[in-house]
Amino acid sequence: MTQADAKGTAGTPGAEGIPREAGRPARNLIGLPRSPVLSHYRKQLERARVSPDDTGYNSLGFPILEHIPLIRKIPGIGPSCRLPRPLLKWLREDAKLGADKRGIVLLSHHQYYSAFENQYTLPARQLARFISRPVLWFWGHEHRLAIYGKFGMDGSVQAYGRCIGNGGFPADQPIRTN
Repeated sequence: MTQADAKGTAGTPGAEGIPREAGRPARNLIGLPRSPVLSHYRKQLERARVSPDDTGYNSLGFPILEHIPLIRKIPGIGPSCRLPRPLLKWLREDAKLGADKRGIVLLSHHQYYSAFENQYTLPARQLARFISRPVLWFWGHEHRLAIYGKFGMDGSVQAYGRCIGNGGFPADQPIRTN
């Protein structure tokens, strides 16, 4: 599909979407605020709407403590990957993501669910407020290739998840050093 075949944005953040200045700053690794950068766009195809969602914006927890398994579960310590309010408002009111009958394809950095690592379920609960049907959700944080069947937690979006990290290579092959 070429750019001319798609309706909607040219894929340029901020072109048809929320402004880059919306939202609050995220923190860096030592807890200092980053500059406020939040952008979002959508791609409208004949049969689907594609929505990249910024799970990385709130992906840092409390420095050092976020890496301790039992402590990271305390709210505010571990990363939540919470979607910022301006983004949710834009998806609900302007993009009207759940309003038509086309399929919905979500793209994010962090996984909604996983057979290998931590799950980040908050974005799915946030999106369930205005998306009431199953979606196709691609993510890549885990650096694996994994294809999941339909999954959804109570109060969350039902999704067919796909981890499309760089894991699509044979792991059982010996590594040649010469």
